[in-house]
Amino acid sequence: MATQVTQPVKTLERINAYTDFLRSEGIPVITGFAVEDLKTLELAPWARKGGRGAYVNLEGTGGTNDAYVSEIAPGGSLNPERHLFNGAPAACSPSPSMHTSSTSMQAACGQLAFFR
Repeated sequence: MATQVTQPVKTLERINAYTDFLRSEGIPVITGFAVEDLKTLELAPWARKGGRGAYVNLEGTGGTNDAYVSEIAPGGSLNPERHLFNGAPAACSPSPSMHTSSTSMQAACGQLAFFR
């Protein structure tokens, strides 16, 4: 009579690209329902930003309200970044002479709010 060997059913691990990205940044991810004082958060060196930082991902927001805290050393700065919103780079300049020569880029930059 043959003996049946049963093996445990393997389950697939859920992959979340955003969670993987957060881990790859190498800084703390603060979770919970509230943060008592942002000035007392544990910050760690953040290579991509060129400073120190932490992510703040509060519960109950469905992942739509995540944020980060960055520390800028006195007299220092963080690394520049570029972001895409609606297909237009948010690295546009308030000075039209500094925009790229691309007509579509100039049109897109004209629709963006500029922050100093």
